[in-house]
Amino acid sequence: MLDIISCGSHWAGERESTIEDLLEVLNNHPLDRTFEKYGNFVDSSPEWIKENPYPGIKVTSFFGNFLTISFVFNIKTDEQPIIDRLTVAIRENQKRPDYLSQVIQKPKQQQSGKVAGILKEVV
Repeated sequence: MLDIISCGSHWAGERESTIEDLLEVLNNHPLDRTFEKYGNFVDSSPEWIKENPYPGIKVTSFFGNFLTISFVFNIKTDEQPIIDRLTVAIRENQKRPDYLSQVIQKPKQQQSGKVAGILKEVV
């Protein structure tokens, strides 16, 4: 099962991007570290807000975008060769100097119990 929800930015009528296109972009452009907080680009145990759209399937989710170009990707799959290739490419991208040099802003604690405008979760 391979569900490519989004892969790249396109105008109407343009060719859809492929996994190969994404691998090429991963090889040439740094990911945006902002997406680390949304599953760190690879989530092998995604939690579904609504009902699981892939019941009975062990899905890995790939989600993120790039720092210097817009090429958002949102891919769900259980195909191990694709999981392996994308995971390796993403982890290699995260070793790039232009990825590692990105400044990650830490949210500031506020007296009202909010963190950077987002309510803290109650445990």
